Amino acid sequence: MKPAPASRWLLFLGAGASMAPPSRLPNFTELFAGVLRSIGWRSVEGRWCRPGYPSFVGPDIPAEVLFGTLRRFGVVFADAVAASLSGPEANAVHDVAARVLAHGGAVWTTNIDLGVEAACREPPRRAGRGVPCASGKGAGTSVLAPLSCAGPGTLVKFHGTAEDPRTLAFTDAELLAPLVDDAVSHLLGIAAGATVVVFGYRGADADLYRLLEEAFAAAKDVLWFEPYCDVRREIQSAFPRSTIAFLPPRPDEDEQPRRATAKAFFTLAAEAEVAPDPVLAEEMLERDRPPLDVRLSIPAPPAIVHARLVERFGEWRADEQALRTARRSDAAHLRVRSLPAHIRWTRSRSLYGDGRVADVVEWLAQHRGILDGLRPQAARDYAITGASALRLQQRSWDRVEEFARWAVEHRGAPTDYYYLAYGFRYAMRVEDARRAAETAEAGLSASGDPERHAGAVLEQGCASIYQGRFADARRYAFELRQRTGRYAIPRWRAWGLWLDGIALCYEHDPDAACDAFDRAMRRFEQEGRPGPIADALTGRLLADRVRLALGREVSPSTDLSDAERLGGRYFDDRALVLADVHLARDEADEAERLLRRVAGNPSCPVASAWADLGLAELDRLRGDARVGDRYAELARFAAERGAHWLGAQAAIGLGLSGDARASSVWAALPAELRCDSQDPPAGLGRPRVLWMMTT
Repeated sequence: MKPAPASRWLLFLGAGASMAPPSRLPNFTELFAGVLRSIGWRSVEGRWCRPGYPSFVGPDIPAEVLFGTLRRFGVVFADAVAASLSGPEANAVHDVAARVLAHGGAVWTTNIDLGVEAACREPPRRAGRGVPCASGKGAGTSVLAPLSCAGPGTLVKFHGTAEDPRTLAFTDAELLAPLVDDAVSHLLGIAAGATVVVFGYRGADADLYRLLEEAFAAAKDVLWFEPYCDVRREIQSAFPRSTIAFLPPRPDEDEQPRRATAKAFFTLAAEAEVAPDPVLAEEMLERDRPPLDVRLSIPAPPAIVHARLVERFGEWRADEQALRTARRSDAAHLRVRSLPAHIRWTRSRSLYGDGRVADVVEWLAQHRGILDGLRPQAARDYAITGASALRLQQRSWDRVEEFARWAVEHRGAPTDYYYLAYGFRYAMRVEDARRAAETAEAGLSASGDPERHAGAVLEQGCASIYQGRFADARRYAFELRQRTGRYAIPRWRAWGLWLDGIALCYEHDPDAACDAFDRAMRRFEQEGRPGPIADALTGRLLADRVRLALGREVSPSTDLSDAERLGGRYFDDRALVLADVHLARDEADEAERLLRRVAGNPSCPVASAWADLGLAELDRLRGDARVGDRYAELARFAAERGAHWLGAQAAIGLGLSGDARASSVWAALPAELRCDSQDPPAGLGRPRVLWMMTT
């Protein structure tokens, strides 16, 4: 097939494009380390340490979150970061990009360095996002034209450019907000019919997700140069609806995957008549880039900033010591400007630590006429959000839903829909939960609330599990692990691993699922949180159940002691999956004991529904002639609530019972769940598997 001419290329460059020699620019991980070192932290055996403060682990902390934390506390660092990325030598990838621009093609990049500009013979036309500047030198001007001015031959720099630090977008709040609709529409016109060529990029930018997904759909081809198979799988999970051709075809067979990928990219460039300078190409192919030790000059921040870093990135409750140290230090040095930050943190701890603020908020939640009329509005909004958070912290699902309904009616903020999604999920109102989570996610991305935004993404993923949309669940898992979730506290990324593991179980890949659960467990254990640890252990038990269904020998743990101590849904989850294990082993009596225990005192309607399904299955195995009515009632309940996976299990139960209602129940399910089958298969083509969890 004849390659597309460079004039029809849309070349997208990520950070990997600027790391190769001779440019050797730092990536965000190295910038993260450089910024931390510059404000007095030291890396010791994989942990970041500072005298007087608890240490924390660094590898899974995104630089954007560090930058956002520093900016919120007024730390001046943007100029120093920009300076470290200015004035590089162009490498072979930059040279290809310059030639694509000269041929009238488009180059889009998340990089802020000047490598592409250095490779161009003439200064290229450039576009980017607007610069909010009201006064001072250069007010109202920008070195980048608006995105609406982008066209053929334009270099689009989505996150700004290093010679103008005002243009930079590299904090969590900035990268959480999507591009505006007008910009997306204009840029899609450039992508239409083009050959999209991606190099050095992992597809993890939250602000560009919608643009890229629609650009890939509008493009003629998407050629993605990525050396590693595990990263390719993550990219495909991020864009499950896109047809992506990864190049080179088999990277893991080469001893140097990065070198093989660069060679394949240069070959494609030569076919399009935009081959790089041979000397630059040879240097990139033959010379490795050593890790960089970035050194920056940043003014020392107040001590409360260090305590805030521990709170966000450290182990559970490590913030208590950090806060004490910060208070002593800021008071001793008379850092008056840090006082508002100390007050905000004291208020937050009083709310979530059941202090006086929690008492006041709870009283207001009980006297809603006063709450609704509370002024100023900021105080009212704080109390409403705080009351919802307290109910969620107490795992009082009925109270979460009831109060969130009131909040939606009286305020209707994205935060209210986030808490409403939680309440709906545990009430087994799956379709309502999905819609509420979608509303919350859209609003929270614009408001720059990374914590609740991550929670809304998790709620969408859980709804996908209930509805049998496992590919969507994995996409939301990627969102938590690699995209928006990375802007929140590290625990949200672990929840992304947990969600991915659950979806992998349903996709019959228990080994990959266990790997995900184990990685999530490491974070949960670092924080010492028993609830998430219990969820990860239940996930491992679910993976063992899948192994049994696949005919493999396992020795699953049957210990319920930890789950019994935690009680509530933690016990229900473990007991339900364990009951399914006993069903698989024809141990009906033990399965029935567990199922009846859950059914007799369910933690939520989800647990009740799955227990009823398991008991119906026991009746079917015993030949009860009336079991069809039980399955039909479960199917009706599932249809009302949008719980399509439960409905599919009920339809299969009807089919195995020889009940004529099986076909109509099956036909009413979404097409993607029915596998194009007119009638429910026996156990979806495998021994009957329930895989029951409240998630």
